[in-house]
Amino acid sequence: MTRRLVVEGLGARIGLEMQEGQYGDAADAALWAQIRHAWSRATVSHDGDDPALRWVRLRLGQSSSDVVTSDAAETLMPRLTQEVTHAVIDARIGQLLLLHAGGVSNPRTGDSLVFVAPGGTGKSTLTRTLAHRYGYLTDETVGVDPGGRIHPYQKPLSTRPAVPGPKVELSPDALGLARPGATPTLRHLVLLDRRQGVDFQVERLNTVEAIRAMVHETSSLSKLPSALHVIAGLLEGTGGAERWTYSEHTTLLGAAESWLGTP
Repeated sequence: MTRRLVVEGLGARIGLEMQEGQYGDAADAALWAQIRHAWSRATVSHDGDDPALRWVRLRLGQSSSDVVTSDAAETLMPRLTQEVTHAVIDARIGQLLLLHAGGVSNPRTGDSLVFVAPGGTGKSTLTRTLAHRYGYLTDETVGVDPGGRIHPYQKPLSTRPAVPGPKVELSPDALGLARPGATPTLRHLVLLDRRQGVDFQVERLNTVEAIRAMVHETSSLSKLPSALHVIAGLLEGTGGAERWTYSEHTTLLGAAESWLGTP
C-alpha cells in the first residue's frame, strides 16, 4: 500500500508518498498520522495521477533528490519539512521574489507584514506570536509576485518541547494560529536585526540600502526577470523598508500591529 498526500506552498503543489512497511505497520500508521496532522493547513485535494506533481518520497535507504530517509521515524519530520521547502522553492524560481522571511496578514484586509532575517534571529518566534491574532503566512519563505501578492506557505513550525530533546514539527492548527483570510498583499517590509541588550530601534532605509540588505536573504534572485526592478517596485509601492533592531521580540509587537491594523 502507498500512502499519498498533496500539499501546497508558494502556489506550488508537492506530493508526499510513503510505502507501507517502512518502519513496521504500527509505526507506519503513527508516522503517517503525524505527517497528515503537521501538514493539515497546507493539504489540498488532488489528482494522484497528475504528471505535473513532484513527489517527495519517504523511505529507508540511500538519499537522493526526491527521497527523504531516516533510521527513525521521529527524526524524519524535520527532514521532510526541509525537503518540501526546497521543492516549493524550486517550483517557483523565476516566478516569485523568494525571501527568507516570516509573514503575517490581516485576515480582514489582506494587508501583510513581511520580516526578512537570517535563521536564528527570531522571525519564527515573532511569526508565531503575531499569528495568534493575524493570519499565518509562513515562518520560513515568503513568495511575492511583482504585483505584491503573497503566496502563503503554511508549513509546520519547528517547536522545541518543554522537556530536553529535538524540535518537533507542529501544524499551525495545533498551535492555534489564525488563517490569512483575504488575499494577502505586501503592506510593509522589515529587515530584522537582533542584538543582545539593545532597545528597539527603527531605521528607514532608502531603496538602494534595502536592496543591498535583502539580496543576501533571497533564493535564486538571478533567475527572476528584472529582479532588482521588481524589488524596487515593491518597495516604492509600500513606502519603503525599515530595519528593526531589537533584543526581545515582544518589543516589536506594537510596531507590527500599527502596520497591520485591527483584524
